[in-house]
Formats: sequence, C-alpha cells, structure tokens
Amino acid sequence: MKIVDAVKFSKQSLRVIMFNFWGTIIVDVIGVSLAFIQILTPLSAALIDVDSELGFILNSASLLEHHTIVAVLHELYATQPNQKLASNFKTSRPDTHSERYNR
Repeated sequence: MKIVDAVKFSKQSLRVIMFNFWGTIIVDVIGVSLAFIQILTPLSAALIDVDSELGFILNSASLLEHHTIVAVLHELYATQPNQKLASNFKTSRPDTHSERYNR
C-alpha cells in the first residue's frame, strides 16, 4: 500500500469514525430525552438502539471495499509464494466410513 493510499484511507476512516461517534451520541440523547418524558417505552428504546447500532456497524463496514480486501490477502500470501492456500486448511479427518469407525 502506498503512502498516498494510506493517507486517503485514514482520512476516510476518521470521517466514518466521527460520523458513527456523533450519530450514536445524538441517537442516545434523543432516546433518553424521549424516555424521560415517557414517550418512549423501554422496549422501543432498546429496538431503536439496536437498529441505530446496526446502522453504524454497516456504515463502518463500508470501509471494507473488495479491492482493499484482495490487496491485503495478496500481500499476505505473496510472502509465501511456494505454498498453496489450500495446503493451510488440510485436516486429518478420515476419508471413508470404514476408516471412521474402525479405529
């Protein structure tokens, strides 16, 4: 990853973090205010809180673009060019029914 890309990604990440932070503060203040004047029931407050948090989590997930994930995986496995990805996931499970039960 080049320095220019890293700076661009960090600025984008900071914007998303600040949006999520202030969004959570605003939703919580509005929810507490409505609950204080008994407009909001505890169940509806919990549902609003869960929905808003899910929205902020999905907003954070927008930082994970496909090409970013591919680039990270490429850099991770480019350091080991002679190893196949599938060889890292081999198991010692028996292949046949008879091997499974004749131990």
